[in-house]
Amino acid sequence: MSDISHFHEKARHERARLLIIHNPVAGSRRQRGLAKARAALQALGVEVTDYTSLCAGDAERRARVAATEGFDGIIAAGGDGTLNEVANGVAGRGVAIGLLPLGTANVFAIEAGIPIEAQDWARRIAYGRAVPIHLGAADGRYFVAMVSAGFDARAVANVDKRVKRLFGKAAYGLSGLAALLTTGGDRLRVTIDGTAHEAGWAIVAKTRAYAGPFELVPTADLKASTLGVTLFPVAGFLSRLLALLLAGMGRVRAVPGVRFLTGHEVRIESRQEMAAQMDGDQHAFLPMTVTPGLPIDFLGIDSAADGRDMAEKDRYSVANVSEKTHVN
Repeated sequence: MSDISHFHEKARHERARLLIIHNPVAGSRRQRGLAKARAALQALGVEVTDYTSLCAGDAERRARVAATEGFDGIIAAGGDGTLNEVANGVAGRGVAIGLLPLGTANVFAIEAGIPIEAQDWARRIAYGRAVPIHLGAADGRYFVAMVSAGFDARAVANVDKRVKRLFGKAAYGLSGLAALLTTGGDRLRVTIDGTAHEAGWAIVAKTRAYAGPFELVPTADLKASTLGVTLFPVAGFLSRLLALLLAGMGRVRAVPGVRFLTGHEVRIESRQEMAAQMDGDQHAFLPMTVTPGLPIDFLGIDSAADGRDMAEKDRYSVANVSEKTHVN
């Protein structure tokens, strides 16, 4: 765990500076969550600058520039896609990042145990240490949660963005139903550290959590330099349906033929044209090579900060926040 005590010391002499990059597509109703989180940080003596991303790729561009502007940390306010952009903009530049979970699935937030109440979240950011995590990388781009090919990649590729804005996770359910009916012919060749496997659906991940609270990759570890891999077998419709039902019930280990592996280099190939997804957004088409990425310091996941409440506030002369608020 890296020492970020300078963040606390700075609060005593000059205000610590954070940039929050907000994804407006995450839902206009969540503007309230952003406002509450901003107010909670400011009450703890943190100087907050806001930036609203304008289009796909803009959060990454702004984060890359911000890494040279002296900010003490850069916060992605949105979902896994927004966090992906910020991580890609900052990776290797020595600036800590964090996440205010305002997205649809919030896989990373669930995995990392990021608080959902604004005051608790802000306390973690202001008083916690930066915890190093390991990103993954696929063909030159970093990911924070997972990449995959097969059933879910088809669902992601076909989801209607307007429906997603209106109905959130339900949009993936509708797209997933269509994908369930069309993935019977998917055959993947997945080579893990030189050993080849056949699969109908492959997930390579840094997080055990998937699509929200579901744990599909038990071998994944954010703090390790390895990759977790789950391979589902080539299967007919009823077997695919059973696999999804078991996974949704938290019994992924009971899926017939499923395999849980780890590795340092994973190559996914297919004889047919198939899309891949990364952190919940369409990424590219196969083939795809996945490797461990760079380590990056992450704010807001140091649970030890939860005990640094009133004593720390008094020490740094930080204003108290009287009302508990929820970021969603």
